[in-house]
Amino acid sequence: MEPSSMNFEGRVVVVYVNSGGLFRSGQTGWTLDSPRFEEQLGRTFLVGRAIADQPDIPTWHHGASINIPWESVSYYYVFDSIEAYREAVARSRSGARRTWFTRGRGA
Repeated sequence: MEPSSMNFEGRVVVVYVNSGGLFRSGQTGWTLDSPRFEEQLGRTFLVGRAIADQPDIPTWHHGASINIPWESVSYYYVFDSIEAYREAVARSRSGARRTWFTRGRGA
């Protein structure tokens, strides 16, 4: 499927990009509201507005336009709305108190 045929209007997309470089390795995640694809200088970018995991705790880039080169994307998640995304974040945080030793014990 061509990126230009994918429609994320009204959705939240969490994108993980390769952040390797001279001093960094691994992946970095970005959360975008209603991103779209744009061609810029012959490259395809996913462009959207950054959102914070929790609206009451904004990040430094909250509200900024982020332009992510599509070729650097490793994988992504799509949520139907900001509310669905924030519910998923809240569910994961409610289980965050568990440690390796308490898993499966109902802690």
